[in-house]
Amino acid sequence: MSGAIVVEGMERYVPEVRQLRERVIVLRGRSTEHDPNAAKLMQQVGIPSKKCGAGAEVPEEIFTVNGAIRPRLEIAPNERQFWRIVNASADRYVDLQIDGQPFEIIALDGMPLAYHEPETPKRTTNHLLVAPGGRLEAIIAGPPPEAHAALRTLCVDTGPDGDSNPEMVLADLVPPGSGRPSSDAAREQAHAIDDRPPVYKRWRLSR
Repeated sequence: MSGAIVVEGMERYVPEVRQLRERVIVLRGRSTEHDPNAAKLMQQVGIPSKKCGAGAEVPEEIFTVNGAIRPRLEIAPNERQFWRIVNASADRYVDLQIDGQPFEIIALDGMPLAYHEPETPKRTTNHLLVAPGGRLEAIIAGPPPEAHAALRTLCVDTGPDGDSNPEMVLADLVPPGSGRPSSDAAREQAHAIDDRPPVYKRWRLSR
């Protein structure tokens, strides 16, 4: 079991987040080693056929987002949201990226950037490497109308003896009203993939 402990008080360092919709995103690894649907799952999250890095290991794990495989996260075009992301995987790295949209980082591993640098409360980047157990808190802007965007992890090369950390899509960003599967068949497929979603308990502490 794993989850997120949310420490309140970020608005003291970045007042803007007080007015933003907040998301807690827990990334976990799911083994596909003995799954008869492994090939289908790999295809679903868009793992490319090209090998990632110097390792010879075949990918045997995909990431889930809050227990779901490639869910759809609702965000309106140009809407700004406050995302808290934790890599709760036991040993897998993620190099996080959103298509065409930067991360406005305001905290790393629970520590606000403004705590040590009050004049620089934000840092902008197009992607960020997050180690197992690592956390990222950032402001995200919704993609322009009609543009497709996804939260993904890029290939992370951990060397010839390391685990395979291939590129894959973690979630799709969609306009409000389109976050649910569009048909009963899609809902049934989602349950067939994982009918025992983990339970996350959200704890809130004050800074």
